[in-house]
Amino acid sequence: MNIEATRTGKLLTLALEGRVDAFAAKNLQETVNQKLTPDLDALIFDLKGVSYISSAGLRIILSVVKKMKKNDGSVILCRVGRFCRDVMDTAGFLSLLPVFDTLEEAVAFGLQCIQEKEYLQNWDQMENILLSCGKAKVIPGSPEKSEALVTGDIKDVLYSRVTREKLFSKTFSEAEYSIGLGALGDDVDDYYTVMGEMITIGGTMVWLPTDGNDTPDFLIPKADTGKIKVRTVLTFP
Repeated sequence: MNIEATRTGKLLTLALEGRVDAFAAKNLQETVNQKLTPDLDALIFDLKGVSYISSAGLRIILSVVKKMKKNDGSVILCRVGRFCRDVMDTAGFLSLLPVFDTLEEAVAFGLQCIQEKEYLQNWDQMENILLSCGKAKVIPGSPEKSEALVTGDIKDVLYSRVTREKLFSKTFSEAEYSIGLGALGDDVDDYYTVMGEMITIGGTMVWLPTDGNDTPDFLIPKADTGKIKVRTVLTFP
């Protein structure tokens, strides 16, 4: 088995080629021991050239995951072939690690993880903006101009001033990324008394009705028909 290691800042990519069987796993372990330094924040296993992986190879990847997590680091898989994907899926790996079809996507995700870790480490030094409804923390991102629309007033929630007149509706496409208070229902009397915490992201909705049961409701529509609407009091897109 051949291993090509590429280090870019705090991101390490290990491109494997060949069979990762019990014998080759020794070579992989030696490489990991040499390259896995404390200042590493993200590691990509590029498995495009791997035709076979054994339990020995999976154990090494799992050991890397555990070591990286101690320092809040990330482990990413990409270009996993059909056989290796089936093996990893059977072993439960695909539910534990992010998997990407291309190396470019994996690198972009790895750099994002590194950036997010740096932001969290310097959270107290991040810029604050005072709003009429509270305080916002500014996280550096795209240099392009952006904005966040706050719909509703948090004071109405804090001081129990929510009335039927202050409710409004949005389709899933309109509330694709939001967090706030809301509910689902066709008639105001169906949802007004059970409105609770709601999150919508990527066309998926989860909300916790205030009906006395600690069980959230989920809705993942295949298509946004516009017929189902989110009833909301407060939204932070």
